[in-house]
Amino acid sequence: MVEYVIPRSEQHQAADEAIANEVGFPVTDIVTGQLIAQTPSYLEALKEETLIFQGTAREACRAFPSNVNVSAALSLAGVGPDRTHVRVIAVPGGSFNQHRIEVAGEFGRLAVEIENVPSATNPRTGLLSIYSSIAMLAEYARTRRKDRD
Repeated sequence: MVEYVIPRSEQHQAADEAIANEVGFPVTDIVTGQLIAQTPSYLEALKEETLIFQGTAREACRAFPSNVNVSAALSLAGVGPDRTHVRVIAVPGGSFNQHRIEVAGEFGRLAVEIENVPSATNPRTGLLSIYSSIAMLAEYARTRRKDRD
């Protein structure tokens, strides 16, 4: 996967934060919106990692509503959907959902990479998301049980 780097001029502007999220998905796991749905054979014909989208989080959510939940969450928690930059990369033969996240601002720069195993029942989401949801629900149930005691 090609690294997405926030231009240096954006990295060091005080109080002007930027968020970049690059996502890579196995070709078979990409559920497309209007952008790519018109040419599905394009994805199946890919032989190497290919950038299939670059734009804002708002645009990514419209184009790939089932694949960019991390980008949506980052944009809502950060600088907004119009200032969060997203790249979607199709990865032929890939076995992981990959995320490369970069945040830059007055505080400095933060970079995180995640490769998670897709769920067998829903390849658009990772097992980590499922386990996190289960843990959150279990904690909620424990808290509710304590409230009743």
